[in-house]
Amino acid sequence: MDTVLCSGDHAIMEWSIAFLTEFQSTSLYGGQLRNTPDPVMLAWKPPPHGTYKINTDAAFDGVGQVIGIGIVIQDESGNVIMASSSQRIIATYSPQVAEAVAVLRGLQLACDTGLAPVVAETDAAVVAKWISEKTQLYSEVGLVIADILTLVHSMRCCSVDYVPRKANQVAHLLAKMALSNLEDLYWMEDSPPCNHV
Repeated sequence: MDTVLCSGDHAIMEWSIAFLTEFQSTSLYGGQLRNTPDPVMLAWKPPPHGTYKINTDAAFDGVGQVIGIGIVIQDESGNVIMASSSQRIIATYSPQVAEAVAVLRGLQLACDTGLAPVVAETDAAVVAKWISEKTQLYSEVGLVIADILTLVHSMRCCSVDYVPRKANQVAHLLAKMALSNLEDLYWMEDSPPCNHV
């Protein structure tokens, strides 16, 4: 049976191929699935002297309609939490978009509170890669990456790097906590409740 494609079908096919390619790039690394443990850094490490570190994460509820964003900004001693936030978003973002939004909101919080220069970390490897390589993506996540790159350029941001989840625990717990929040929560020069565990 031959299939006849209409002009609208070509646009759908092109979008589908681009989406599938982007999906595969987030699921594969060097031709292998990304579910192998990362032997790199397994604990939080302080930023360089005179720099603040932003850790961000996103979490999803079971239904996929609520996203939690966790942000923590620490100084070089690692003991003082300069700012942190637990934010709830009603949306149906893909995991990559949600993680990119978390990075964007983390940079915005640092900018709003005057905490600079900064380095940012996320446990979403592909998002960190897209940001560090200044990748142009023609998709929803590409719009967020473009906003991140604009903000990185306008503030003193040294880098946005990947870290394993174990080095991102406070941001992860804040993101999980946000799923049940009724409003966004912010702490300034104080530890959020999940940091006392």
